[in-house]
Amino acid sequence: MKFSKVKVIVALICVFLLGFGVATAATNPILKIGLDGFTLNMTSSKGKIQVGNKMVPATIAQNGTTYIAAPAIGTVFQANYAFDSKTNTFMFNSYKKDQDKAQIQKLQGQVSTLKQLLAQAQSTKNKAEGWLEYHSKHFTLLYTKQYEKDVEKAAADFEQGYNVATTEFASLVPEIGSILNDGLHPIYIYLHPVAIDNIDEGNAYNKTYGTDNVLKTEIHVLTPSAYQKKCCTLAGDTYDDPSYFTHLFKHEYLHTPQTLLQETIRRGDKTGWFTGGEEMQWIKEGQAEYLAAKGTDDLKKDKMHWKPIILEKPQEHIIIYKDNISVKTQYIGGYMFTAFLYETYGSDKFNSFLASTQPTMEKAFVQTFGSLEQVNTKWLEWLKK
Repeated sequence: MKFSKVKVIVALICVFLLGFGVATAATNPILKIGLDGFTLNMTSSKGKIQVGNKMVPATIAQNGTTYIAAPAIGTVFQANYAFDSKTNTFMFNSYKKDQDKAQIQKLQGQVSTLKQLLAQAQSTKNKAEGWLEYHSKHFTLLYTKQYEKDVEKAAADFEQGYNVATTEFASLVPEIGSILNDGLHPIYIYLHPVAIDNIDEGNAYNKTYGTDNVLKTEIHVLTPSAYQKKCCTLAGDTYDDPSYFTHLFKHEYLHTPQTLLQETIRRGDKTGWFTGGEEMQWIKEGQAEYLAAKGTDDLKKDKMHWKPIILEKPQEHIIIYKDNISVKTQYIGGYMFTAFLYETYGSDKFNSFLASTQPTMEKAFVQTFGSLEQVNTKWLEWLKK
């Protein structure tokens, strides 16, 4: 309890002087007042009570006795009270906290039931559509029998994405690890047996929607063994490279904590720019690409491949104006520019940029990294390294 709350107790003692309750002898040098286990010594002197280094008006004193209006104070604090004459302690113990605890437990039970119902409904739907379920530590993966061999490796790759998310976003959303493993934030990963719209060799999509309180994610990918083509990624790599799928699955998963992050830091009365809109997609895609590659040989290889290409024709990938940033290629220019920001300014700075309450991306960017002219100079130097 803070000291200010005790001063409220003392003030109420002075207000509710109704002439009844526990009486203490004015000659006693010390009286202890407390609420829910916290006590404060008060000494009486010449009609006043000393609290810390301040003197406050005393309670009513008659015939050598000081009267404290215990019932009135107990009503205000919704607390029972007792006086221990041996220790000269007058203690209030709140009974409202027990009522609150019971209500919280009841609500927690209702939430648990809701989670179970949601999971059962989704499972029934999946089975009706012919999907088999595989449960990893943090996800439910849906697959078909002929591609059962893919599910464990895919689950391991997505779990890597979870580990990246809980490391990179913990400073912004400390509870992100538990939220991303919560029944109200279910994540369903579909390993499709055949290519369909938006899901083919090299293409996948993440559908995350809702709010930070209830957020559902569906990730749709073509299961690795169903790939018919062997080549090629944007960087010219083959699809049958195992590291390709690890990167792809980590990338797609990371869009979920990105959405959760935006929903969390913008909720309520908080304001600020938002990473939505086509012109700012480079931030989401660039960050997902960078974090999926961070700490791997892929990042080194990608920088070696893309830096000279961007440097040769920067206007085809990213242009930094005096008051604006125009990213032409999200998965190339956005990826490399995000890598530059992380490596030049650090992850804390990048997180500050994401959490900035500035009304526009440009203002948030300048507030965090400095003028666009200065950043452009460092960007071009970074490309040459």
